[in-house]
Amino acid sequence: MLAARVKTYSPRVLARDLDAVLLTGDASLRDAAENEGVRVHGVIWLLDLMVGHGIINKRDRAASLKLMVRCGSRLPCDEVRARIDEV
Repeated sequence: MLAARVKTYSPRVLARDLDAVLLTGDASLRDAAENEGVRVHGVIWLLDLMVGHGIINKRDRAASLKLMVRCGSRLPCDEVRARIDEV
């Protein structure tokens, strides 16, 4: 069975071993990863990157952030407000 042959890795270990960026909003995971030298970013960084590359525009980013906040996300209010105010 395939599932029995696949090793399970924590996101932190996998990001470290692959020298990859870890995308998370979990503070404990972020702290543990940063302590191991893993580059860590969150969803706001990802949305900013998408705007910077022309994948979405600032209005789409603001709408996405508003929806995340409405759905209970605990994003930093000052960071969210700054991006919404850019529209």
